[in-house]
Amino acid sequence: MLQGFYIQADNWSELLIIIMRNVAFALGILSALIAAIMADISGCDYFDTVDLTNSHKFENGTYLYEDILIPKEKVGLYDYQILFNGDREPVPEHTRGCACQIKSCVRFCCDPQKLLVKGEGICEGNINLNYSSILNITMHDGAEVEKDVMEFIVQKHLPVPCNDHLMLNAAGNENHGWTLFENGTLVRHFDGEHLSKRDYCLQPIHRPNSQLLYELQPHHCLPPTEKTNAYIQTVSIFCLAIIIVVYLYLPNFKSIHGKCCTCYFTCLTASFLMIVVVSFGWVDKKYSLICFLIGYSGYYAIMATFLWLLLINYNLWKTFNNIGVGRRSRFMNYNIFVWSVAAIFLMITCLADFLYEVDENEEDPNMFIFKPGVGLYSCWINIYDVSAMIYFYGPILLLIVCNTTFFIKTAMRIFVQNKNNKRQLKKTECQHNLRNLTNFEMFFRLFIIVGVIWFLEIISYLCTLFNVNSMWVNFADMLTSGQGVILFVVTIIKKDVLKPIAERIVKRKSRTDMSHTSTSTPLTEICLLPKTERTSSERAQ
Repeated sequence: MLQGFYIQADNWSELLIIIMRNVAFALGILSALIAAIMADISGCDYFDTVDLTNSHKFENGTYLYEDILIPKEKVGLYDYQILFNGDREPVPEHTRGCACQIKSCVRFCCDPQKLLVKGEGICEGNINLNYSSILNITMHDGAEVEKDVMEFIVQKHLPVPCNDHLMLNAAGNENHGWTLFENGTLVRHFDGEHLSKRDYCLQPIHRPNSQLLYELQPHHCLPPTEKTNAYIQTVSIFCLAIIIVVYLYLPNFKSIHGKCCTCYFTCLTASFLMIVVVSFGWVDKKYSLICFLIGYSGYYAIMATFLWLLLINYNLWKTFNNIGVGRRSRFMNYNIFVWSVAAIFLMITCLADFLYEVDENEEDPNMFIFKPGVGLYSCWINIYDVSAMIYFYGPILLLIVCNTTFFIKTAMRIFVQNKNNKRQLKKTECQHNLRNLTNFEMFFRLFIIVGVIWFLEIISYLCTLFNVNSMWVNFADMLTSGQGVILFVVTIIKKDVLKPIAERIVKRKSRTDMSHTSTSTPLTEICLLPKTERTSSERAQ
């Protein structure tokens, strides 16, 4: 009995020792965490601090930094630095002081006498740079005054915001304007974004055309790409792929109109795919060969998309006016037109990009108005400047206007035909004519989807350019990105499309029935054509 008691007591003593060790370990970790927390300066943002490593320390714990005294309670130990994206990076422990709560600060990317190396995020040189440090500063009361930023506390030891900096310079492009406030906040004019000192920095740049050769300009990083539209476009790609398969599978879509629609959906899918690749950052190395290939391929696909959309309405206009009906070479001519014109657009864009191959730090920023800028901000054409209207949205707008013109002419022709036929046709034929009118109304809804939505894309660009109603911009972008889903519902989720698919899959009807089924046509097919064209198309098939 006693022996068993002593064994049990020994077990209890071992358990107590283990518990005490664990408590001591936990207390050690807790102490380290408390020490780390206490090391930071309470109530002071990291980007309001300065490095005090080389500053004089007084016996009472106060530091002298430049011409100000930083009290002991505004001083702390830091073993990390915060990057522009909010991540913490470990660094050797050093002392920092909350100087910006005592006096206004201005942030430099590097030492004021060094230059920032573009694309590398490092500073080089230590020469006597001759530049003016006087900038327009907006004070707390809203007044704008010229002040020498060297009168502020110069923060030059913060981590460089990002590797590939973008420069803001309103000298040649008002869209690149900016406003610097006394509290260190900088407002970027092209999107109205308020940038803290974490998101931008000042640094002199080489400017050969300037009187002083160097100019003080803010450098910033673009905000991370919003991926909501990319996810919507991914769903659209899936829906568009189904539409293409159905158009290739069913004999209903073998006419010229159906083939043009198939080409349109294919080009739209390719353009969405390129945009998704860029949006998800799968190719983030700008100015690389694959980056240029994706940017120019996406541009080519976009231009071809709108050209096919134009030909869809052009073909319907010719059909309803009995122009060139039954010509088998028409689709081949359409292909030559689309791919050639899209290639011309691409060639002009490429030439402009290479002809205006300039360094933004050394040349007149006016040059960028004429530079498409593929690869400048991302592996896509530059959509942040006025140049997008010249090379991207301008041609698209022109094609949409032509597209709308053909549609209006076709609509007027259909209404005139229906009005005349009501007086001449028999009751059964009149009912058939009214069915054509119904088909036209469905076709009109389709045009609204694939045509007018693109107007929203251009309006969205203009709103972004002039910083107008960002909520409207987001809605328009989401609607444009979701075109694949909308087109899928309008063109596929219909009885006269689903029924032929089901019949062909299960093979429940004979070849005669299948042939009869192939002559029935869904909304986007030759049911929109007048009787003479339907007869010709049926003979061709």
